[in-house]
Amino acid sequence: MKKLILAALLSFIFIGAKAQEYQMVVQLTDGTEDVYSYSEDLTVVMMPAGIHLMDTENSVHTSYSFSDISMIYFKTKASLENVSNSGLVFLYPNPTASSLKVAGAENQKVEIFSMDGRMVYSGMNTTGEINVSSLEKGVYAVKIKGKTLKFSKL
Repeated sequence: MKKLILAALLSFIFIGAKAQEYQMVVQLTDGTEDVYSYSEDLTVVMMPAGIHLMDTENSVHTSYSFSDISMIYFKTKASLENVSNSGLVFLYPNPTASSLKVAGAENQKVEIFSMDGRMVYSGMNTTGEINVSSLEKGVYAVKIKGKTLKFSKL
């Protein structure tokens, strides 16, 4: 039963991975690895003694015995070219004793609330730094750009 569930999971993951840039890696007990690209149109079929990789014509492309398989895993070809930090807001240092720096929210309204809901500060982030030395020690919530962040005052 476990082998059947594993087969279904592998088939689902590998077929679903075809739309993305994934690879299935079969690591063998002799230390070698066989890598299958998402574009190979292979289906994983679990048999009592191992797995078959079937092509689009239902012909066996490759077979592996369970005793020969050390591990099966998936990896992706990651790309950072579309990553943007335009929506990120950072508060540092955290915790702080006197000054809280705010990055990623220039000229934005900043509101600081105590944990009992009282607003203890409201102002514009024009300098990128807020003097929090007058606040009591504790944890505070900061509302900025529609996000809520927390910081600790020492």
